[in-house]
Amino acid sequence: MALGCLTLGVVELFWPAGMRRVARGRAAPVGRAAPAVPIPRPSAAARSISPARLIALVDRARAETDPERRTTALRIAILTIERWRAGNGGLDDGVGRALERARADQWANYQRIALRRLASAMPWRATALRVGAAD
Repeated sequence: MALGCLTLGVVELFWPAGMRRVARGRAAPVGRAAPAVPIPRPSAAARSISPARLIALVDRARAETDPERRTTALRIAILTIERWRAGNGGLDDGVGRALERARADQWANYQRIALRRLASAMPWRATALRVGAAD
């Protein structure tokens, strides 16, 4: 087993697994560096959203009645506020409170969904309900 690990280590040194493979028929130019990948910057759209719209986004997400859609809407609201905060360098007081409410509601929503799934998966639930109904 040690010999196998040693062999794999030597192969990894000569031919790393993370290397990109060059397409056949097209050799990479010698002496030229790979083009730099641009670093994504916060979008201008994230900075242009007003704090009132961010708060309204959280309120609209909290008003959703379907648990799955509510989870999605709250997640989008939280990510939008986080992106806005990264672009603006801080939080407005109203936006900060809305973000806290959204995170608290998201956690409570996850707990409700988990308990509902657990209750539906319990094998004894139907038996216990029949026994209680017979009395």
